[in-house]
Amino acid sequence: LIPTKGTEMENVPKPGVEESLKVVEYARERFDGELSIGCMRPMGRWRVEFDRGAVLKGVDRLTNPPRKVIEWAKTVREVEIIYECCVM
Repeated sequence: LIPTKGTEMENVPKPGVEESLKVVEYARERFDGELSIGCMRPMGRWRVEFDRGAVLKGVDRLTNPPRKVIEWAKTVREVEIIYECCVM
C-alpha cells in the first residue's frame, strides 16, 4: 500500500513491515504456486526491510527491489533479473 495523495487511500496509514510479512508467510504456507510482490509498496527503509523479509519467507518474485536487496539476495539464494512490468 502506498498512501497516494489525491486518492481514497491518501490518509490510510501504511501497514507495519512485520504485519505485512505475516501476510506473506500466510500466503506461502497455503499457496503452492509462485508468489509475486508488485511495485506498489512503500519506498525507503520500509521497502528494504520488507523485501529482505519476503525473500526469506519464500517470495518468488519482487518488482523493483532496491539494489542493495538484490545484492544481498544473491548471497542467500539464486536470483534472476527480469526487465519487465509485473503486470505482463
